[in-house]
Amino acid sequence: MLNERKTEAYCAILAEELLLATGCTEPIAVAYCAAKLREVLGGKPEKVLAEISGNILKNVKSVVVPNTGGRRGLPAAIAVGIVAGDPDAELQVLAKVTEEDIKHIQEYLDATDITVTCPETPCLLDIRLTGWLGGHKAVTRVANNHTNLVYIEKDGRVLLEKPESASAEANLQDKSVLNVKDILTFIETVDIEQIRALHQPAAGVQQCHCRRGSGVMGRQHRLHLALHRQRHRDRGPGLGLRRVRRTDERLRDAGGHLLRLRQPGHHRLGACVAVWPVFGRKMKRIFSEP
Repeated sequence: MLNERKTEAYCAILAEELLLATGCTEPIAVAYCAAKLREVLGGKPEKVLAEISGNILKNVKSVVVPNTGGRRGLPAAIAVGIVAGDPDAELQVLAKVTEEDIKHIQEYLDATDITVTCPETPCLLDIRLTGWLGGHKAVTRVANNHTNLVYIEKDGRVLLEKPESASAEANLQDKSVLNVKDILTFIETVDIEQIRALHQPAAGVQQCHCRRGSGVMGRQHRLHLALHRQRHRDRGPGLGLRRVRRTDERLRDAGGHLLRLRQPGHHRLGACVAVWPVFGRKMKRIFSEP
């Protein structure tokens, strides 16, 4: 069994890495940055300049942005964040968008000049939005991870500025404590209540765990376990792996509520086929009726 200090460190890493998100995290990060821009500016900007890293540009262009009526791409992500995003909800920034809000997205897109550029940046994840409203100007920037605000400015006055870093691990938990042996020990010995309490959903947002595993995380858990079992039946490991990946991508790209790993897609895929099967027995207990 791990000592208390190491167990707390592992729980802190889990709390940081396993997050509920509405859909694919890249457009969500853009929408979050846009919602913050509206908040700082004090209203919906009449003009927006989006300076986006190539990696984010590539990932956002083809996926459905949640709660936009099926729209895709950066302008849609920016528009829905500005029109209806909750800047305090982070990766669930679009979870409370209503049907009435969706009607106003196209109106905003038609009326607003949104320019997208792709400047050079050392960060794989880099989103810098500049907005103008009347005689006012505001800037918000998210970098390195999806909700890491590193810069906020209004009318030339800097409200927030974090040190520049190209590392995706900047301002995050120290991962040097991780090793395979201790990870397996943690899985077998951690108190379930410590895991259950990691992510309580915000008011008005769908529960992430509930009776008999019918919530978001419960459904995802059952999905991945079923796909893992299929992988080991008669169709071979290759097909099973592809099926896990295709299903996860379809759910993500369609804008569904799912438990997300903060890391990029290939790391999520690794978690789908490795973490869920190993953690399976304990996860069943977490998401079942007490």
